Amino acid sequence: MIVVVGVGMYFLLITKAQKRLTSETSRYNQYAQTGTPEYVNAQKADFERALQEVAAQEAKLNAYYNAKMPYLDFRDRKQGMIALWQEQSLNLGPLIVNWIAGSGVRFENANAIRIPAPPANPNDLSSDPLAPITIPLGRIRVTGSFNQILAHFAKWNSCKRLVMIDNPSISGTSPNLTCEYDATVYIFPRYPAGPVVEMAGASTSAGTMGVPGMPGGGMPTGGGGSAMGPPAQAPTPPPSGQR
Repeated sequence: MIVVVGVGMYFLLITKAQKRLTSETSRYNQYAQTGTPEYVNAQKADFERALQEVAAQEAKLNAYYNAKMPYLDFRDRKQGMIALWQEQSLNLGPLIVNWIAGSGVRFENANAIRIPAPPANPNDLSSDPLAPITIPLGRIRVTGSFNQILAHFAKWNSCKRLVMIDNPSISGTSPNLTCEYDATVYIFPRYPAGPVVEMAGASTSAGTMGVPGMPGGGMPTGGGGSAMGPPAQAPTPPPSGQR
């Protein structure tokens, strides 16, 4: 998967830089007391270069996260789930709908976007930092000229979420072409998920509600200790300029 490979490259570069830093730190500490001043200074320079490389790679990854990802930190799984519920219940639907509507094409089926509900159990989250949260957006349909549709595809790189488009099809005659494609959002949390949490009640997955861009589900009712559930949702606003 191209998306995972791209993110994996950032982790690979950071991992290599961190291994080099560990090696240079050990070497510098080993000879700091016993080596000649010239040798110690050379080792110190290597250590400082390794330190700078780690910082540079971390800065690149952080810039990528800031441009494409909501801030999700699952080191505390419960707190991370609250942020994920807000992303899927309140933020993602309006962001995608309004972005497509402003991308130079006519968005024909905004109501067809049905963002699935997030998991109800925080222990369902993977601890693998390269295992993204996958959110299918469904089949998107836009219309426009051939050049407008090509530009629309290219503009997905500027979206504030990491979106992969697949299975495109084009029909009609320009300038009134219809293009349909599948779209999927990938979210990579900032850190691997922390320890699992105890759940007193059995968790259930919320179903998808028929509200554009919104997942289903609601707050749990009844006694304490039951499975966590997503918060109440607000309806997705129509695309800008279509109110």
